Amino acid sequence: MIQKLIKSLAIICLLIIPGRMFAQRFDSLMMVYSDRYPVERAHVHFDKNYYNAGETIWFKAYLMSGLWPSTISTNMYFDLVDDNGNVLNSKVAPIIESSAMGSFDIAPNYTKSVLYVKAYTRWQLNFDTAFLFTKAIKIINKGASGKPERATSVSLRFFPEGGDLVNGIESVVAFKAVDNNGYPVNINGNIVSSAGQKVAAFKSIHDGMGSVTITPQANTTYKAVWKDVFGKDQSVDLPAAKSNGAVIKVSDGLDTKNFTIRRSGGGGDALNTMHIVAMMNQQVVYMANLHVKESGEMTGEIPSTQLPSCIMQLTLFDADWKPVAERITFVDNNDYQFDANVRKKSIQLTKRGKNEIDIEVDDTVKSNLSVSITDADVYQPKMEDDNIVSRFLMTSELRGNIYRPYYYFSNPSDSVKNHRDLVMLTNGWRRYNWDKIMAKNFPSLKYQPDKFLSLNGQAYGVSQNRFKKGEMMNAILQMPDSSKQMFFLELDSTGRFNTEGLVFFGKANLYYTFNKNSALAERASLRLDNGLVKGSSSMAIDKTLLAGVSLPDSNTLHQSYLVGQGYINAGKDRDRKTQTLQEVVVKGKVRSEKDKLDDKYANGLFKGGDGYSFDPANDPFASSAYSIFTYLQGKVPGLMINTSGGTTSLTWRGGAPGLYLDEMSTDAEQIQNIPMTDVAYIKVFRPPFMGTGGGNGGIAIYTKRGGGASTANIKGLESSAILGYSDIKEFSSPNYAVESPLDAIDDLRTTLYWKPYILLDKVTKRTTIQFYNNDISKRLRVTIEGVSETGKLMHTEEIIQ
Repeated sequence: MIQKLIKSLAIICLLIIPGRMFAQRFDSLMMVYSDRYPVERAHVHFDKNYYNAGETIWFKAYLMSGLWPSTISTNMYFDLVDDNGNVLNSKVAPIIESSAMGSFDIAPNYTKSVLYVKAYTRWQLNFDTAFLFTKAIKIINKGASGKPERATSVSLRFFPEGGDLVNGIESVVAFKAVDNNGYPVNINGNIVSSAGQKVAAFKSIHDGMGSVTITPQANTTYKAVWKDVFGKDQSVDLPAAKSNGAVIKVSDGLDTKNFTIRRSGGGGDALNTMHIVAMMNQQVVYMANLHVKESGEMTGEIPSTQLPSCIMQLTLFDADWKPVAERITFVDNNDYQFDANVRKKSIQLTKRGKNEIDIEVDDTVKSNLSVSITDADVYQPKMEDDNIVSRFLMTSELRGNIYRPYYYFSNPSDSVKNHRDLVMLTNGWRRYNWDKIMAKNFPSLKYQPDKFLSLNGQAYGVSQNRFKKGEMMNAILQMPDSSKQMFFLELDSTGRFNTEGLVFFGKANLYYTFNKNSALAERASLRLDNGLVKGSSSMAIDKTLLAGVSLPDSNTLHQSYLVGQGYINAGKDRDRKTQTLQEVVVKGKVRSEKDKLDDKYANGLFKGGDGYSFDPANDPFASSAYSIFTYLQGKVPGLMINTSGGTTSLTWRGGAPGLYLDEMSTDAEQIQNIPMTDVAYIKVFRPPFMGTGGGNGGIAIYTKRGGGASTANIKGLESSAILGYSDIKEFSSPNYAVESPLDAIDDLRTTLYWKPYILLDKVTKRTTIQFYNNDISKRLRVTIEGVSETGKLMHTEEIIQ
């Protein structure tokens, strides 16, 4: 319905303006662009915003495209990153109802104070990664403080409205001051000309932001002078003014967005007739031709009551459709939220008391919700923190860090609207390269939308001419739960095959035989790929994201730390009580699994040796490694692996180690493409290694052969392993109505309940949640987030006490 209103308004505007033929071509061009390059945006709801080491991070991702839940992608990727940019773990989950869920376990011995979670789809990797979801998560260590790190410097930037100052034209210039940690700094000072004259005074009015109005003059430059929080005199140059051009000023009317265009005396015919275009979510909602006399101005109004609430981009073009000025503004019709009611049916905040609440949605359309219930005394987020509303309406569309963004949607007062407009003025936003779009020079796409899991493979080990046209492979995919799915796969002349649309979790095994020539199975091996994006072992991190992590006072953090330590100790007690130790009789030296692998795979000079050996099948990290090289990174002292730029290079003690695949010399590109599911054993030989001419060591990769690919064989068939989606960890809630030996252990959970999927509609408008209190909580925080099938958003917090 909303998109129809946008289209209708755009058509009306096109019909009433002169020169509508080119305007219609522009509109058609943008329709083609938006159809080919739809934008996806992600938000992730976490059960809480800060954690102790040893806890689990529970999360659910929501995915939108334009005003609606996205139907573009089917897979969601999540990376857990430390403060040095090292990827500690990666997960991939299927997208269901335009959302996906998962969890990360924080290592009990993690000593650093922050982790980052990045969430994205394959499709999003085609575009500017500055818009990907990334969140800093504070890890509470002993002595943690709610105060930010001490600032050492302050930066001040100025942003002319529309993008440029033009000589002789009055312009609004917004500014923003932040310290080196990303926190806003209140500031005041003066604008001074190059002649030393004071032009205007400026003072921040909200979170380091404000604006000042100046009229730049020819042959004059300007700078801002102020005294920083350390008492030092500072200055920064304002952007240089252009000799000729036009500026745009935007303000709110009663039911309109009003704009004023002012132009300089020069600029020629290109500025006599200009065009203004307003776009929302890649749709043209307004377009007009403007006839502006030299040194003149023109005003206009854009009706806004029928537009959706989101960011509007206004672009001013000259007569040749070259961009002159650009401004973003927020249209707020307060139509973006729906409500959920929390009804208390039975509340017992005693030790391990049983609680029962109803969650009810008034809206009759289908809604997709997630709910977390936490201890309100050890978990105290700020109401202004980023959430699903502020994320999808604002922060997912803007570059840089927005400090406490939900404040800008906290109430409809004029002061909040004015402060929000300062955010629009001071945060860079540009999704379009207009010169390329006008030339129909559209970007190339590296990634196409995925279709769940794929079964991509190639049979190798025999000459390609052995595969005849129409060669079929009969295959049985056995899932981790022992369920099976049969496939009839056609191979091309090179032995390649493909099928997609699969959904399974963990490691599966593909058993196969060749239809026309069953003897091929004994000589050929399969290399399988699940079609998922192979990520990187490291990534750049913007540490100013920490400014978006609000923390309570130090006393509350200390209490959270103590509770977390108790939770870890209780978990150790629980593990001890659930383990049953059996008697072990030692009759001789026990050979390790690595010894057995060495006997099975290594031969000649590759057998034994001085170095390191790895058993990927029994290493939990192997399943999350994107390649053999990311798996080995950091495991061998002195071995340097560089995977940047799309190529891999290795250095060890000043030289490159030799690479061997099944004891045959190979190169990095060949090994890079081998999935970890195909790897049975890895040996790394210290320099010098006889197999390497340069004496710089060697790395031997052994692939699984025959029965080595699986522990559960289907009689008479060869097999190969393939990884599916990350295993799902179930949130565990105790049931104290049933006695258990574990009841004697302290219950210090800070997240008492987490449910990532609650689906409600006009038939089922209510759901009942039952859970038990822990041993200590006296107040509980219920946080609900969600999205409706019509794209409305919901964030609700309520304290139960």
